[in-house]
Amino acid sequence: MADDQADSPALLSNHAHVLLSIAADPEMRLRDIADALDVTERTVVGIVGELEDAGFLTRQRVGRRNQYIVHPEVALVDPHLGHHVAGELIGAMSHRSDTEPPPRPPVPRPGRVNLDVADPERSAAFYASFFAFDGDRRTLPTGAVVVTSQDGFELALRPAGPFTTPTTGVQLGLPCSSRRAAVDLIDWLLGAGVPATDRHESTTSVSATFTDPDGHDVGVYWRE
Repeated sequence: MADDQADSPALLSNHAHVLLSIAADPEMRLRDIADALDVTERTVVGIVGELEDAGFLTRQRVGRRNQYIVHPEVALVDPHLGHHVAGELIGAMSHRSDTEPPPRPPVPRPGRVNLDVADPERSAAFYASFFAFDGDRRTLPTGAVVVTSQDGFELALRPAGPFTTPTTGVQLGLPCSSRRAAVDLIDWLLGAGVPATDRHESTTSVSATFTDPDGHDVGVYWRE
């Protein structure tokens, strides 16, 4: 049986497989698609470009990664098939039994945290100076100042008046790519005078909690 399957002709082209893979997971890495198809990543990049040119896909940048939007209404150009659209192919290949729950759709990464602050301008300067929220910046009609990190994460600093006690339950977590990166950033923040409430190091993790001007906790950490 295994030999029979190995000798069976491929009924779907690599273009169809790439389109189906992206339809199933719009954030799937092209490297992973290439591995699944047993082709090179360069081949998949070329196929994606051709699918974009044909109107089947639109690419958009989300943080540091690409995300793809599939256009199911685009017609499949084949004189032998008559008029069919991409959505029919995708629907047929992703058909599931009615008794099975539908798969979870792709979940986007968190993109924003809202913080109530006494002075949005002061807080914006704090987060820009110490935590690199120095990308795009805008002020909303409500008076909130939205600052953006280098990878596109937004922090909405909403005016709420002076606090008598620090708010609780709000913490901004900033993961580091390595132990060295975490230690360097923590040491720099401490040297710059940013208040810290704790610091922990073990063989598998490094972490420290800092406090912003309104008492919000900002955690810097690395975990193996």
